[in-house]
Amino acid sequence: MNAMNFQDIDFYGQANAETNTHTYHYNQSGNNTLMTVTQWTEAIGTALSAIGSTPISFLSSDTLANLDIIGDVIQIGSTAIQIDAETKVTFNSIGNIVQVIGNTEELGGQVIFYNDQTEQNLFVTQGNAIQVAGVALSLIFFLNQKHKLINLYNINANFLQLIGLGMQTLSTSPILSSDQSTTLNAVGAWIQTIGAVLAAIAQSLD
Repeated sequence: MNAMNFQDIDFYGQANAETNTHTYHYNQSGNNTLMTVTQWTEAIGTALSAIGSTPISFLSSDTLANLDIIGDVIQIGSTAIQIDAETKVTFNSIGNIVQVIGNTEELGGQVIFYNDQTEQNLFVTQGNAIQVAGVALSLIFFLNQKHKLINLYNINANFLQLIGLGMQTLSTSPILSSDQSTTLNAVGAWIQTIGAVLAAIAQSLD
């Protein structure tokens, strides 16, 4: 794959938009099949994190925490592959980089402070907030693309992930009870998952 050229800046991807037959990844050097597999893998990772964030009676807290961690690892790896395939600097590529940074901080908090809920919440909250910023950049990118069905999927996908991550960020607010925090976090995680699935569908249709 070609490395991203940080001197080749095209925030909205307009240079390739008119000539490239693909709608989703105008500036990616990777083949479409790989990108589709990667996008669905990311959706699976997001779903695993959502399961890990949901209180399930027949699963222990350790099992749920481990599922959340595994899900984050899968998301980071999948997004990193997408970044590696980017050849231009766009709002979408920058957004993906920011999301990886946020997700890595969240993962670090979960692993390093596994037994310290206070410190873990701090890192997870900061990580989610950073991911919100990353998704917002990707949303800006897709709002400026052709008005096609695939981009409607992408716009809604990023919008849902924005809402979901925002809810997860707010779930650690001290004004919420423990039950309210858990519920808000779980609902946010599943909304984010729906968004990730929509993004995978968009890539599959491309």
